[in-house]
Amino acid sequence: PKYRVHNSSEWLEMIHRDWIPAFKHPSYLRVDGKLVFKLINAPSFLVNCNNSAALVAHRWHVLRQEVANAGLGSIMLGCGVPSRLIVTNPQKQFGYNGYAFTDLYGMYDPQGDPHVVYPWHIESTFVRQWRHKHATEGVLPFVPMVMSGWDPRPWNEPRPSYKFPTGSEWRAELTNVLADYAQYPQMGMPLSGGGRQKVFNIYAWNEFGEGGMMAPTKGWNYTRLIAIKDVVP
Repeated sequence: PKYRVHNSSEWLEMIHRDWIPAFKHPSYLRVDGKLVFKLINAPSFLVNCNNSAALVAHRWHVLRQEVANAGLGSIMLGCGVPSRLIVTNPQKQFGYNGYAFTDLYGMYDPQGDPHVVYPWHIESTFVRQWRHKHATEGVLPFVPMVMSGWDPRPWNEPRPSYKFPTGSEWRAELTNVLADYAQYPQMGMPLSGGGRQKVFNIYAWNEFGEGGMMAPTKGWNYTRLIAIKDVVP
């Protein structure tokens, strides 16, 4: 897929070459009968659209129309935001008021020292604090994120790193996000009849260069995946 769209023809090309074929796959995620489609970074998309709210709205309209024309029904459109950006006014912040939910595209404290490898509990505490803020202060339903790790040193990135969670710490991350669902009714994807579909993201499957991984490895084997099977109903 294109990393950046420059014009309407490229937008259409991406829709028909990349997304509609994926939408047609029988295992593609649907919630409430709708295709789930999440924009990873809403502020950057607005910039990509020349900071034009009209262009943002037009591109999403085209996507919805092309999906409907392909006989695939409707889309539940969500948007990702940085961990410290609370969604209070989507139209003002992102140029669009049609996002059904929001989530985060990464959660780590950007103010940390890039030369220090912090203990995992610091990252865990940061994630829970900001999960609480998004779930209580944001105006959109919020899909929480669980971090499986964050250590971008292999890519020589000037960002802070954290020790990997132990097996028990990883299980605690999963247990905590489930407990938060009982506390925050704003969490989850919206359902047409009211209520929320409980769902959360995990960062990440195989971001080996940034230390976010659940894929089987020689060291962990399948233990990260086994924990999910054991903890998540």
